[in-house]
Amino acid sequence: MLEFCLKPVGAALVGAALLVFQPGIANAQDAKPKDSETARMLRTMHGYLKTNDLAFRSQFSTYDKVLGGSRSGVAEFSVHGPNLFRVNISGGGRSELFVSDGKVLWIYRSASRKLVKFDAKDSVLGTMYAATGLTFMPTRILDAFWTVDYLETLDEDVRIEALADAQVSGRDCRGVRVVRFEDTFDFWLDPAAPHLPCKLVSRRSDGSSEAVTTHVFTWNTKPEFSAATFQFSPPKGAREADGF
Repeated sequence: MLEFCLKPVGAALVGAALLVFQPGIANAQDAKPKDSETARMLRTMHGYLKTNDLAFRSQFSTYDKVLGGSRSGVAEFSVHGPNLFRVNISGGGRSELFVSDGKVLWIYRSASRKLVKFDAKDSVLGTMYAATGLTFMPTRILDAFWTVDYLETLDEDVRIEALADAQVSGRDCRGVRVVRFEDTFDFWLDPAAPHLPCKLVSRRSDGSSEAVTTHVFTWNTKPEFSAATFQFSPPKGAREADGF
């Protein structure tokens, strides 16, 4: 069983919700209730992601609307519960590799040839958060999937809002927005169960910056991982360091 979202990340769950209005998005009073069709689709997606091996590819672009700076590229995820994973990110003239064997998380950055290791935690999200913080792009993807846990509360700090449907890579996908504190996650879900995300737009505002990341996903629903998938061998010339 894949439990990448076992523990809340308390330090990140502070502040007020930020509602961003865009064309095709309903007002707050039109928020969808927790028993709506889109809410049920989110829970089906969440249940699948928690209990299955995951292999997916994200074509991403990210930028900070306040601080500036942008990056685009590809992130490839292989995840096997509870805390084995491999994430390879490339784009913007650099690449990063994250490999957890369940005991140690290795992070390698090709540009600097630096290699840093951390103790693995008891979940994928917990391991990534401890090593990189919640704002780092791969952690943000997993956190977006995990935030569905909060839908049971659906109070003023966690809510679902209507979002226009969209065609993504030739697929007609259902739109739904989840707002949680300072985070806004716009999902477009495959209408066919288990409703895996076609696209995700993630926004986070902490007052000093506003990061926006767009992901378009490709899913492999029948992954076959070899033993080597979650093993790490330092490349020639890599040097271990205490930090980047």
